[in-house]
Amino acid sequence: MNGMRNTVRDGSVCVSKPRVTGSNLGSGDIVRFGPNSLSFNTSKALSDIYAVRANVQKSDGYASMSPSRYTPNTLTAIFKNIHTFKRRILTQAFSDQSIKEMEGRIQENISSFLDILVSGTGSESGWSSPKNISEKCDWLAFDVITDLSYGNDLDMLNSPQMRWFPSVIRKISQRSLIFRLDVVLLTQKYTEIVAAARWTRSQAAARLQLGNNNEQKDIFGAMMNAKDKKTRLQFTRKDLGLESMLLLVAGSDTTATALSASLNYILHDTNTLAHLTSVIRTTFPTESSITATSVLSSPDCSVLHACINGAMRLTPPAPNLLPRTVLSGGMEVDGIYVPAGTIVGVSAYTIHRNRTYFSNPDENEPGRWLEGNEVSQQKMQMAFVPFSMGPRKCVAWRLAWAELNLAIARVLWRFDLRLAESARCCKEGLKCEYSFKAGVTTAVDGPMIEFRPRRDNDPRPFVFVWSPLNEGYSDDGFILLRHTSEGKLERVPVPDASLPHRDAVHVEYSFDLQQLEPGGSITYCHSLPRRYREQLEPGERYELVWPGTKIRLWDWKVPCDYVGSRLTPNPTQPDLILPGGPSVTFTYEQIESPAFIRGQSTPPLLPSDRV
Repeated sequence: MNGMRNTVRDGSVCVSKPRVTGSNLGSGDIVRFGPNSLSFNTSKALSDIYAVRANVQKSDGYASMSPSRYTPNTLTAIFKNIHTFKRRILTQAFSDQSIKEMEGRIQENISSFLDILVSGTGSESGWSSPKNISEKCDWLAFDVITDLSYGNDLDMLNSPQMRWFPSVIRKISQRSLIFRLDVVLLTQKYTEIVAAARWTRSQAAARLQLGNNNEQKDIFGAMMNAKDKKTRLQFTRKDLGLESMLLLVAGSDTTATALSASLNYILHDTNTLAHLTSVIRTTFPTESSITATSVLSSPDCSVLHACINGAMRLTPPAPNLLPRTVLSGGMEVDGIYVPAGTIVGVSAYTIHRNRTYFSNPDENEPGRWLEGNEVSQQKMQMAFVPFSMGPRKCVAWRLAWAELNLAIARVLWRFDLRLAESARCCKEGLKCEYSFKAGVTTAVDGPMIEFRPRRDNDPRPFVFVWSPLNEGYSDDGFILLRHTSEGKLERVPVPDASLPHRDAVHVEYSFDLQQLEPGGSITYCHSLPRRYREQLEPGERYELVWPGTKIRLWDWKVPCDYVGSRLTPNPTQPDLILPGGPSVTFTYEQIESPAFIRGQSTPPLLPSDRV
């Protein structure tokens, strides 16, 4: 076929037909998969088919995905003029400035996501129960997009009530594959599909009624107020409802898949996991310093970006061919003339495995995105389309990219993580393929991952202010309990300390400054303050329990280094957590001398093991 003008005649062409799996990918550039349908597998075909001025339009199959018979959304709009108008509106809602204004709410949802990852921690080693990470990523992605779209999220991270939602959305995304036979083929899910549609309509109606009186910026408000700069037109109420419904699908399922795949491939490569974890923890002194600006722009985070790109190459969020119908006059695709009426496209999954652009195409190898010369990097980028390309490129890709980087960086900063024993799907030292089901979007399952609060091995001694019964230095932290005649314990209320917390202390030789080494323990000895003594009854038995606390005033030093200087909170370090120690049991005797308390703390968590 090389060296001549190749032509498709009467909807047929003689081409090689490789299997679309494994190392065989890339052995053929064109596959005929229907009477008038061609799948290409070159970067030139990508740019020819999906370019702004390409002589194509979306195939009629997109109409089967539309929730409205007469009003398409941005995804299902076949005619270019309608799509262009809608995209100009949506672009304003997903500008860099808009995402920056919504970052706080993204971070809040990620915090809830992190909280559920360590739920079920009960073993002495501190590891959580195994978590199906794809399920948890679904909950995060749906909570983020509904929160940003309507100002009211599904609350999947905190409540099981709406956790049926993701499976329904995936069924809806299959409609283009079954050409509106959903009433027949999706009968089992049809009730839930109707319920999902009802929920989205109710949220859109409530947000419309709120208008511009919403205190927080959201995507719906941005769409509602945006005007097309050319026509000065705005979205109608119907448009707003349909576009917000589209965002629910496109902004959740795809992000959840990319996040799950990234964690999967990171966990399956111990060298990558160790290196990336070290980079994150050294680049960001505190978890709060992980912001969209810092994690996206820092050169040190290039390895994080490479890991995400590697995962999206092997598990693209939208893996299948995006069909385009060639318009009147035909067109050339990678040097081959294709007549009008032919359906053409490029599969992201297929071109991402093409060895012409990616060496060792079935291997993750995050380093490929960091190494090589400018020519080889450009060659890969031209064949890398996780968010599609051209005028139909995912309009919310900046939001997805920010969410992915923030979530992974914060997971690795806060936790140590490992594959659960039940998740072992490959031999030691080998890397696994992350299996998925492909519709319009990708559906994944697993892997099972265990988490625990991070543990560093810094051997340096550290000093801290710990005087829990002296007012003003720290929280009292102690809990006073009384032994009842029934053999139970009841809590005895104690008034709060009268002095505020001190944000800095001037250290003197007589100052009660504590020193510890990681893994050490400390004994605290102090008379019981008056506000505790006033709650005691003669002859009664009590327990004084130290539950632990967070300590702000600490540093990597020894006491003699601080004498004559001020100890203040270090903004580059998180709080130190001093865990609880054994309780002290005593019987109160009414004598003139004050009650005296002795107690020993358990070893504190390692200094970096903080929240």
